[in-house]
Amino acid sequence: MPTLTLTTRLRIPADVVLQEIEGETVLLHIGTERYYGLDPIGTTMLGALRDGGSAQQAFDAALAAYDVDEARLRQDVIELLEELIANGLIEVAD
Repeated sequence: MPTLTLTTRLRIPADVVLQEIEGETVLLHIGTERYYGLDPIGTTMLGALRDGGSAQQAFDAALAAYDVDEARLRQDVIELLEELIANGLIEVAD
């Protein structure tokens, strides 16, 4: 997998469905049946990726919505996005 940076553009694959429930999101990969639950911060970040947004846009959305340390958030965003990519729940956009 190429190195993920904040400029990497991402998208939700066609074979992933998601449902938001009370501020949290559940993603399900139909092919692998893997699912993942996102808390409100993860849900905010995912919203920035729905139309092929970048990791930077996900970071900016979370930073604007929550009072968090920027350096820690940057690390957490990259780690979460790498985990979602590894599980096929998001992918690098062409």
